[in-house]
Amino acid sequence: MHDTLGPETRSDTPEAAACEFRGLLGAGRGLQGQAGGGDPGIIEQLRGLDNWAEARGALPSGEWLTTAERGGAEHFIQHAPGEARVLKITYPGQFGLRMRFTLRPGVMPKRLADAIGLMPATPLEYLDRLTLHNELFGRSMMFLGLVRQEKGWSFVTSQIFLRGEKPSIAQIAAFMAENGFRKLGDENAYFRESDHLAVFDAHARNFVLVDGIPVPFDVIPQYVSERFEALLGLW
Repeated sequence: MHDTLGPETRSDTPEAAACEFRGLLGAGRGLQGQAGGGDPGIIEQLRGLDNWAEARGALPSGEWLTTAERGGAEHFIQHAPGEARVLKITYPGQFGLRMRFTLRPGVMPKRLADAIGLMPATPLEYLDRLTLHNELFGRSMMFLGLVRQEKGWSFVTSQIFLRGEKPSIAQIAAFMAENGFRKLGDENAYFRESDHLAVFDAHARNFVLVDGIPVPFDVIPQYVSERFEALLGLW
């Protein structure tokens, strides 16, 4: 699949890519949400993308980009039959989603969905998410670089192509429990108190059943703040 972009296409772990971008921005090197991690705001990050693309070399556009198909709320997908990996291209000017706290002060939510919502992520939040995904569920994701589109930069990643059926909610819950996560009410969300780590958007469409094991490929893991954790403790 990398040959689609040229045989010399650079490939990095998301963690290495995040460290490189943080270094260019003069920011810290910790994952967002952990102690000591304070990244520049979205405007500074977006401005920094031009310099980052120049430093590492932007990916060339071409048929691989124009023929990619929409693959949900976050990415275009490009997959050649027989290839072991699939390309994922964030929508132009967007860098995936992140769950954020939306509860207004003084309001008691009746369900978790009333208090949180998926909203646009920053470039570094997206890279941190991929880093966490690799740490939790196997190192299936690689960062290939940036490509310029009419409406802005897109991140291009590759991921192992998984073939299988959709698992049941019960199978997903059992898999997550084996990894130390408890399900949050009726939501497609899980939380592990030991390291303040939540996994959102964990519905059946974001898993593939491989040899009887639900393997996640597009969930949203992230560290949560104390306030966020207190809210999750209600479910």
